[in-house]
Formats: sequence, structure tokens, C-alpha cells
Amino acid sequence: MFIDYQNLYFLLKNAYRVIPLQIHIPNLIHQLAVENGLVVNEIFLYTGVPDEKLEPKRAHMMSRRIAWFKYLGVTVRTAPMHYATISGRTTSMERGIDVMLASELMNRVNDGVSRVMLISQDKGFSQSLIIASEVAMSKGKVLEAFSIRTSGVDLDDLKARGIGHDGLFMTRALPLHVDLVRDHIMVRDEPATQQG
Repeated sequence: MFIDYQNLYFLLKNAYRVIPLQIHIPNLIHQLAVENGLVVNEIFLYTGVPDEKLEPKRAHMMSRRIAWFKYLGVTVRTAPMHYATISGRTTSMERGIDVMLASELMNRVNDGVSRVMLISQDKGFSQSLIIASEVAMSKGKVLEAFSIRTSGVDLDDLKARGIGHDGLFMTRALPLHVDLVRDHIMVRDEPATQQG
């Protein structure tokens, strides 16, 4: 299981209209897998990390979130956020996370993994999946790849807002229904160590 965290965060916020930090992502992913007859053996999560000096609050929140994911058994891969000033405004952006995810995906397939799930709506990963499929074939295997597609939300609205929602090419897109997402909202009064 490979999760493009910033992409999933955006999807949860803008398509499912939930507060992403309140979603117990590992439990959500495990239940989605079970409902589709799949087993999740390991979860790799990829995310950019804000600079502590430029964005101390965001950096602290991300540090806590990463610690929580690790506590839950998720393998977290990070890269520092990059900053650019455009028209006098400084913005942060991820760099290298997609390459990191694609490289690890390729390594796992090269090591013999033949079933993967990639949680992202970033169409750029389709090329990585095509190559991964070729690597699997060279080893006499067929790569089964899965992604998610939104379900139970207004798809016309998502299309109008340019929000990807239909999964990735080269995958079987599993429906992630809004009710399932809402089932995994954590109670707000849980101890701080339990929150994302």
C-alpha cells in the first residue's frame, strides 16, 4: 500500500468535505481493503515536511502526525518542502515525493510483489504503473494494481472544480464511499497521542 499523503489529504478535504486530520487513515485503508477482498500487509506513506524555521506551527503538526502514523505501524517517507516566492508571496511545494514513491514501488515489484494499491489521484503515477507492470511481466508475473475512486459525492461538482476522482490508469479503482470515510472520523476528545 502506497499513499501519496498530500494528495489524499486534498481529496478528503475537497471531495469528501471532512477534516483530514480527524480521519484514522490506516483503519480506513484496512477496511476498504477488506471490503474488496484484499489484505494490507504494509503501508508506506509519502509526504513533504514543512521547514521548522519558515513554518514552525505546520512543521510541529506534521511532526506529531508522522509520529502517530509510525506508532500505528505505517512506514513514513519524507522530504523537505521547497519554498518559492512568487509575486511577493512565499509558497511551499513538495519536490521528490512522487519520485520516491515511484522508486519504492518499482523496487517492491522488482523484489517480487505482484499486488499493489496506490492511493493518489495524480495521473503522473500511471506511467510508473505501466513500467512496474513491465517489470512484473519480465519476472513471469502479472501486476495487480488498485487505486481509489470517490463514491457517494457529487461527481459533477468535482469535475467542475477540477478534482481528480476516478482512480489511476492501469489500476482497478475501488470505490471509496463517503460513508466509509465518515465512519473513520476519530472522536475529538481522544488523548493527543491518538490524534493525527
